[in-house]
Amino acid sequence: MIPKIKACLKAVSGGCTACIIDGKQSHTLRKEIEEGGCGTTIQAVD
Repeated sequence: MIPKIKACLKAVSGGCTACIIDGKQSHTLRKEIEEGGCGTTIQAVD
């Protein structure tokens, strides 16, 4: 889990929003893109 958080922090420091989703459930990526809220979202705070 630590490498995932490090990668998310690197993406966020570059101006992106990062999301960690569960790869064990089917269609989770599609659900996250279309509906949102399926994973943990990490974003910068102004």
